[in-house]
Amino acid sequence: MRAEKSRFKNVNAVESRENKMPDINDIMDYENGDMDFERICKFFQELINTGMAWRLQGHYGRMANHLIMEGWCSPREKVIEG
Repeated sequence: MRAEKSRFKNVNAVESRENKMPDINDIMDYENGDMDFERICKFFQELINTGMAWRLQGHYGRMANHLIMEGWCSPREKVIEG
């Protein structure tokens, strides 16, 4: 029974990471053009890692794909919880 409970706890941890909303200040800075390129890459890498790049409006997914294709960001890595 404990192993079962532990397994579900790990699933919840992964789900909460995947559903993490980006910081509203980061979104506002990006939308207002107040980010340098390095910060944009870090911001989009977090959006990619959490899956939010493809849940926000279409521009974010297209920009994430562009940054991945150009090598500035990495594709989402699978998180293995132990």
